[in-house]
Amino acid sequence: MHHEFYHLAKKIIENKSTGSLAMATVIHVRGSAYRREGTRMIVDSNGNWFGNISGGCLEGDILKKTSDVIKTGESLLVTYDTRESINKEIRVALGCNGVIDILIEPVNESVLDLIESIIKVFEEEKTAYVKTDIQIIQEHVSVQHEMSQLKPDFLASSVFENENFCHVEKTEFSISLYEFIGVRRKLVVWGSGPDVKPISQFATQLGWKTIVASDCGLEKFQDDLPGVDLIHSNFNDFISKTNLHKNTAVLLVSHDFYKDYFILEKIIAKNVKYIGIMGPKRRGARMLEEHKRRHPEIQFEEGKIHYPVGLDIGSDNPVEIALSIVAEVQSAFSGKDAAPLKQKSSRIHETGNTETEEFNPGDSVCKINYIQ
Repeated sequence: MHHEFYHLAKKIIENKSTGSLAMATVIHVRGSAYRREGTRMIVDSNGNWFGNISGGCLEGDILKKTSDVIKTGESLLVTYDTRESINKEIRVALGCNGVIDILIEPVNESVLDLIESIIKVFEEEKTAYVKTDIQIIQEHVSVQHEMSQLKPDFLASSVFENENFCHVEKTEFSISLYEFIGVRRKLVVWGSGPDVKPISQFATQLGWKTIVASDCGLEKFQDDLPGVDLIHSNFNDFISKTNLHKNTAVLLVSHDFYKDYFILEKIIAKNVKYIGIMGPKRRGARMLEEHKRRHPEIQFEEGKIHYPVGLDIGSDNPVEIALSIVAEVQSAFSGKDAAPLKQKSSRIHETGNTETEEFNPGDSVCKINYIQ
């Protein structure tokens, strides 16, 4: 389950007392689509919505359908087929060339219980598995949610840590969506220089848990970085105060060689996703050489250490540098190589689906089927 659902879950809790809510979830995708399985959108009785389940082309119709779901209290399963033009209910050219099943359900007590449990898992930095089971009985849609700390038996041989993991099982009258709640992405920034503010703002917008740690200069960020934890730290308590885990990226951007080095010494063998060192390449190389000289017995994964930190996008000021850094961290979190998409010979999103897409250049509408 992608970490963005954590923020939508918080929105549900914040708005549950203001009126009825409905939740739309992408359950199954065949072919191409803007968003993938597990993506969600929340709508209230006034038509306000949070999140998105497409590039904007399905949201208008979803708003109409969520209004009905809120009124009736009955779940709805909608299929948008962007490959055909049989049903002319929506006159837009979606351009995705795929088939998308979307579940729309009222946010009732059962859903609220699930939401609260999911928030707890994210905030306690644990992992869990969520199953959404949809049964279609005489055109009536029945939905059950189940969460467990245990991996489902059929996934016993699978090894994954990707919070985007989804598995779908579909028959004529049922769909089951299995999602993995991964440990929420965390970015720890060591330093208090001009790069820290834009880095932290980008990371916060992406929904990452963001911490700025330094032994000085944090007071200037008090009013500028809402939602960011500011931690006064030094070399001795950095580990205990930041609570690093396998889905953490650490950026050493203090612009002080020795301050960065001694933090690197503390974290180099820790199980973190990414370590970025700001400065010229020789600076990072010198740090690693110094560490190997001082601690030859310590083994570490050199591939997770990036110096100079960031992608080469022609950055020339703190905001541009921050963009290049956060983009590289995102690629590390997602396991991608940050290459231009035009160089990619396969689909943008990997899929186990073998169905053939139908490309109809003349089509300007999409087909919709739905079951309530």
